Amino acid sequence: MAYGLICLTLVLLSGIFLTFLKNTADGGRTAACREMILIGLVSLVFAGQPFWLTGTHLSFVFQNSRYTLPFMLGISLIWTGTLGLIRRPRLLAAGAAAILIGLAAGSHFVNANEYRRDWTLTKDFFWQLKWRVPAIEENTVIITNVLPIRFSTDNSLTAAVNWIYADTERNPAVYRDHSMPYMLYTNTKREDTLGGFQPGQPVFQEYLSAQFTGNTDDAISLVYNAPGCVRVLDPEVDLFNQTIPIIDREAALLNNAARILTDVPYSPLDTELFGAEPAHGWCWYYEQADLSRQKKDWESVARLGDDAFALSDHPNDPMERLPFIEGYAHVSAWDQATEQTRTALSVTPVMNNPLCALWARIDRETVGSEEKTTAITAIRQLLDCGFLE
Repeated sequence: MAYGLICLTLVLLSGIFLTFLKNTADGGRTAACREMILIGLVSLVFAGQPFWLTGTHLSFVFQNSRYTLPFMLGISLIWTGTLGLIRRPRLLAAGAAAILIGLAAGSHFVNANEYRRDWTLTKDFFWQLKWRVPAIEENTVIITNVLPIRFSTDNSLTAAVNWIYADTERNPAVYRDHSMPYMLYTNTKREDTLGGFQPGQPVFQEYLSAQFTGNTDDAISLVYNAPGCVRVLDPEVDLFNQTIPIIDREAALLNNAARILTDVPYSPLDTELFGAEPAHGWCWYYEQADLSRQKKDWESVARLGDDAFALSDHPNDPMERLPFIEGYAHVSAWDQATEQTRTALSVTPVMNNPLCALWARIDRETVGSEEKTTAITAIRQLLDCGFLE
């Protein structure tokens, strides 16, 4: 709607301006326009040389879209010369130019809006990550899915991860000898670098003047699919999670939760870089509950669950209910655990398998009781967990 309104407004205003613009005498105008077109064509040829000679792929899709910038001069001269050759009727040239101006303005608006959206997602990603992961052991690889962040690659986001987590006060030598403590990889791009997601594989990365040295045994695996929350993958459960691609499930097997330092006090992000801390909605409760689950602080998980489910906000991914299911089970709130299981399964039947894996762990780690037996019986009737037998 806004795009169309901007285009239409600029077309009308530009058309009116160009129509009533004073018409100057020819004075060699035709020759000048032809020269513009010729220079524009030559400019296009030279603009493309660096990319054609190096075999670089030109595209209108980020990040190769930046390679189209050198062509702007040639295209501008060609369009200006072409429109300048249209003498009669005058409205035709004015109308064509106005349409181009309007579409260009609309394109800039869409582009700016995409970058605004992208920055919002970037801030959300890092705030949620900090809520869930207060600190990380050095020399840790952070593996993510294909993030919804379009205009930043894993290379770019690696810098932010190091700004956030490198503790120069605790370890002043963290950047000594050009070393870098953390590296963020997108799993689809770095499968070879990560040794095909096999454990025990060395990881080495040159990063401008710095170097990262790590191992696939020292990795944290994440997924972020907005509007869902940032999730630290659970190898035992996410191995069976068909709501994420196979490559994410393979990366989940590398997740080493021990790399997350849970006893470090929470410190917010730098608001000058990442903006004000978002309001504590559903994702804040989820991240806190999953962190408490890792610490096996089940009372906190259950308390956070009571508060979270009382919100007007709600989970956008059924997997976000799993820490609360486990927490409720460990405090013997079996009715709530069973109800949240039913709700998660009702979203999609593919939740059956991860729920089965979760309940197998619950059955193994909780104390027996009559209420537990009743709950487990109900769950066995609800879920088809034959694949675990």
